[in-house]
Amino acid sequence: MRNIKVSVIIPVYNAGKHLPQCLNSLIEQSLREIEILCINDGSSDNSLKILREYALKDPRITVLEQSNHGAGTARNAGLSKARGKYLSFLDSDDYFKPTMLEESYKYAEDQKADIIIFDVWRIDDATGNEMLSDWIIRRDFLPKQKIFSVNDIPDKIFNFSHNVVWNKLFRRDFIAKNNLKFQEVPHTNDTLFMCRALLMAQRISVLDKKLLFYRNNLKLSLTSRSVRQKHPLCIYSVLSAIQQESINSGMYDKIEKSFANLALSQLIFNLYSTNGRAFRILYRNIRYKWSDEFGISGHDRDYFYFKSDYDHYLDLKDTAYCVYILKSSLGLSFRRNRCVAQVSSEL
Repeated sequence: MRNIKVSVIIPVYNAGKHLPQCLNSLIEQSLREIEILCINDGSSDNSLKILREYALKDPRITVLEQSNHGAGTARNAGLSKARGKYLSFLDSDDYFKPTMLEESYKYAEDQKADIIIFDVWRIDDATGNEMLSDWIIRRDFLPKQKIFSVNDIPDKIFNFSHNVVWNKLFRRDFIAKNNLKFQEVPHTNDTLFMCRALLMAQRISVLDKKLLFYRNNLKLSLTSRSVRQKHPLCIYSVLSAIQQESINSGMYDKIEKSFANLALSQLIFNLYSTNGRAFRILYRNIRYKWSDEFGISGHDRDYFYFKSDYDHYLDLKDTAYCVYILKSSLGLSFRRNRCVAQVSSEL
């Protein structure tokens, strides 16, 4: 194919249930000049069979194979093969609106953007209900102008949008010029990629449309929780790499507040996604080491954008709460709905 406008990169791991809907949403796109790079990450279900069947139907689909090394490695494999002017990263259990690539491509061209960010619908996998997703883009954090960079919102550059790649479109030569790669870590592999991109991009813009259907309440999310449980220190390697990249680029003093807010949210999210030994490892590191290292301690509640995360951080400093948690064999839900008052009543 010539004049490929967008390369869509999809890591695939045991996604047989939702993969056909994902692929159908791509081959039916109104923008035809695309390539679809599917990287089978050692799936043990029928995912590879489905990919091969679709590749026979549509020559725009290329299937790559690797043993199970994770989404970061798979995305890097796709990056090495991509030829489109722009890059899109889609997860194999999500799917696009039929005009997604056409609308985002035209907008990126009009704005001459390095990165464009769009909104999404959440789909409850259990009920099929569509829901709004106000956590994907914080519009109150955006500057007034359409085109912006880190210089316009240094205190919020890592916080105005969720640091994932699946609701973004990237200009490929911008990615190549800055040698952006995904961290090949067990989980949270796109956060460093995304933060580096936000620091380096000169032209970022938000397309105020919902173009992707993001599936949540998945049974597969148990797999994600299991990975976090097995690799509790992974989040440290992610945040440490972002901090070091910011220092190396000479930007850290400018974006220090944004980074501290990102670190707090990521640490609290990971902490309350685990239990038992993993929880204890994260708890001790957050309380005694990482909160200092990542600039969280020493600031009051007003410094942080997401107040509930800061309140949970304060909970970790409450002796009664921590004694209970460290002795408890109960897992904590991701909703993080325990508070000191509740725990104290159980002691």
